[in-house]
Amino acid sequence: MIQADTVCHQEVRPTEVESVPVAAKKRCHRIVVDIMFFASILFAMFVGFAWWQSGEFDRVGPWIQGQRLFVSADILDFGTVKSSDAFEGQIRLSNRSSKPITILGSQASCGCVTLDELPVTIPRNSDHELRVRIDTPASTGSFEHSLKLLSDDQGNTVIPVIVRGVVE
Repeated sequence: MIQADTVCHQEVRPTEVESVPVAAKKRCHRIVVDIMFFASILFAMFVGFAWWQSGEFDRVGPWIQGQRLFVSADILDFGTVKSSDAFEGQIRLSNRSSKPITILGSQASCGCVTLDELPVTIPRNSDHELRVRIDTPASTGSFEHSLKLLSDDQGNTVIPVIVRGVVE
């Protein structure tokens, strides 16, 4: 018969008992670090691919969400212009899809804002400059009008642009 005193009082070295859990923890920690490193590399590759496809870093988020038609600026600012004059500005549209996208028409908050090239088809992976014409009123002061470009792009059927300036 084994006595309780001999079992309980056996000499156990702490390094032998602790070495197994510590080694397992280190192995587990290493696996977690490796997985995080690999996930970071995959994420960076995905963002880099989206950046390459969309053309600009600011477009990565919308591109990931499915948007393929981009406008160069949300605001077309004419600055200070003379009254009773007509001015033209340019909006650059970028088609970053694998198929042509057509700008079907536009809606403006004022009849003084016109686009004379519509409808226009933008080939895949290319840019197109749209001319925006504004007939300034005879009165002075600042103006701001909204312009909506209507497209057949499933991810972005309405593209809003603000047209503004100051008439002197």
